[in-house]
Amino acid sequence: MTVADVSMSLDNVLAVAGGAGPDHAYVMAFGLLLSIAMMAVAANAISSLLHRWPSLNYAGLLLIAFVAARMIFEGSSGVRPWLAALR
Repeated sequence: MTVADVSMSLDNVLAVAGGAGPDHAYVMAFGLLLSIAMMAVAANAISSLLHRWPSLNYAGLLLIAFVAARMIFEGSSGVRPWLAALR
């Protein structure tokens, strides 16, 4: 669980590093530790909900499928000119 929390918070690390700048390493370290702790708390809360109500797994799957389909259909109009230019 801890390895997953650390790996999933990589985007938070990059955001904190960008916001802290090169002169404020202590802000970056604090932000990194805080984001890892928050991810661990959230992961444990979500895990307990999924164990209590397994049907939430399917609700999450449907939500991800819906968002993916919407992104594909709405985003295809933006990609189509680039694909035509490659031909």
